[in-house]
Amino acid sequence: MKNQGSEVIPTSYESWKFCITEKCKIKLTDSFINERLSAYRTPETDDAKRFIALYSIEHFNNVRGWLLRAKEEERV
Repeated sequence: MKNQGSEVIPTSYESWKFCITEKCKIKLTDSFINERLSAYRTPETDDAKRFIALYSIEHFNNVRGWLLRAKEEERV
């Protein structure tokens, strides 16, 4: 079993959240989440194109889903 946050590119929501909040010290605020969702609204945005070129369309889709999940968690 992998240690939480030991992946270079997260493959689960839990490891992604750990990477963002613990390693990068970024708070998953509504403002941050909305900003990222706006930048990644479609694969055709400039930010999305750069992200996909670096990490892949699969990871891009994962991150968008994880951002939506984090947004839902903030509402609870």
